[in-house]
Amino acid sequence: MKFSIRDLLLVTVIVAVCVAWYVDHRRRGAEIQTLKEQSNVDVRFFQAILSPNLPTSSAPAPNQPAP
Repeated sequence: MKFSIRDLLLVTVIVAVCVAWYVDHRRRGAEIQTLKEQSNVDVRFFQAILSPNLPTSSAPAPNQPAP
């Protein structure tokens, strides 16, 4: 079985993307931990900033239509 240069480059790109995602994921976790240790502010505030698409339990309930 022979591998072409294209195959090796594709594998290299896939591995590089995975490693970059892992490093960024670890950095964000360390950043949240550092902020949590340095202040008395609830860590959910920082998680909401870093991941704004996630729902929070402190969000108000939506207005229900009147019957």
